[in-house]
Amino acid sequence: MVKTATTWDPLGDPLMTPESLQLLNKMWEHPRAPLFNLRCGDGLDAFGSAWLNQYAENLRQYPARAGVPAWLDSFVNQCRDTVPHYQAYPEVPFEQLPTTSRDDLRDPEKFIPQGQPLDSMTVVATSGTSGNRLRLCTHAIDAATPWVLMEDALRRHSAEMVRGPGSVALANLTFHAQNFIYANISHAFGGAGFMKLNLQPQYWHAPEDRAAYLDEFRPQVLAGDPLALGELVRLPLQYRPKAIFSSGMQLLEGMRQRLRDLYGCPVLDVYSLTECRYLAISDGTRHRILPNDVYVEILDGQHQPVPMGERGTITLTGGHNPFLPLIRYRTGDCASLAVDEEGVAYLVGLEGRASVFFEDSTGRRFNNIEVTKQLRPFSLLQFSLHQEADRSLRLEYLGDGVDEAALRERLTALFGPLPLTLTRRTQEEQTGKKWILYSANLEP
Repeated sequence: MVKTATTWDPLGDPLMTPESLQLLNKMWEHPRAPLFNLRCGDGLDAFGSAWLNQYAENLRQYPARAGVPAWLDSFVNQCRDTVPHYQAYPEVPFEQLPTTSRDDLRDPEKFIPQGQPLDSMTVVATSGTSGNRLRLCTHAIDAATPWVLMEDALRRHSAEMVRGPGSVALANLTFHAQNFIYANISHAFGGAGFMKLNLQPQYWHAPEDRAAYLDEFRPQVLAGDPLALGELVRLPLQYRPKAIFSSGMQLLEGMRQRLRDLYGCPVLDVYSLTECRYLAISDGTRHRILPNDVYVEILDGQHQPVPMGERGTITLTGGHNPFLPLIRYRTGDCASLAVDEEGVAYLVGLEGRASVFFEDSTGRRFNNIEVTKQLRPFSLLQFSLHQEADRSLRLEYLGDGVDEAALRERLTALFGPLPLTLTRRTQEEQTGKKWILYSANLEP
């Protein structure tokens, strides 16, 4: 059994109500509960809770729209006045300002505005899709904004979330060798319950407790990466959530359809970064941009804006982290930008990290989005495709019931008759490693 950390006392939480405390104790003490290894609150105080309520109302009144936001110039000026990293920025038109990247964030103290109180700061670690570990400064308000954006996104899919201590709002599911496992109360959501659960059987008294615990508390939303969701579909779950959110790795259409058929609810793919939290969400092929306090540009290799509809690097300005204001932050992820008739902006063809180029048997080069199009129909939980210098291919994947003959046929139609090795991995083999979706050793 994992030893439980008990550094947090809910009785010392000024926002804790008797009703929420009753729910919390029920989650902790239930006979089918997991082997919790952490006790923690959400870190919000009265100001943070009020700020989030105002943010939710602001989103309802002023949903995110395409185009340059009215707040952009004042935000840049404030950063130039108070943030060490930006104080040397010249007074030039916005599109001529320097860009920042993940390497710049290796000095996180340079992004903290002067005079910003530090007593509410926490430090989180992120490795992103590249496995390149980074430590960032953050705030409880920033960590809680996904609750508000999740609620706003579900409202657009006619799935109304219920706030308050009468239910568990969200269960965040993982399936890794090591993770924090806990239950707490979300003050961002009116005192509703929250769970972070590891579906690995060794973190439960009995494997059947996993479904029984979820059925008992009936979280309104289930969230996790495709690996965790792949384990979820194995469980004999009786209740049906209002929605399922997938994040952390691209959700292919085949797996989305499998989840949708099984649970009869919206299955939404979230594009989220630790640097700015929830950015966009999709129930199909394009991702709707969610926050109204983040400005999104698409830049080319010379850090210049590309015409609408052309692919490039997703670049962000703004955000709600008081310890990490962003100006033209190049995420390293690629997409094109589209706008619908209502002025709503979408990321199209979203791919994590920079494009990787492959070669077919004739020597024709194409980028990895062409591969993704071929893989979409399959219920792959995770995958990794590598091409050697001799153009041979190796695909490793996770997923039950995958038709390997059809998978091989799809890839052969794209690449031609190149040597292709398919290797299916099992859930049990995974140790929380980062899967690099695409890589190649071809000559430039």
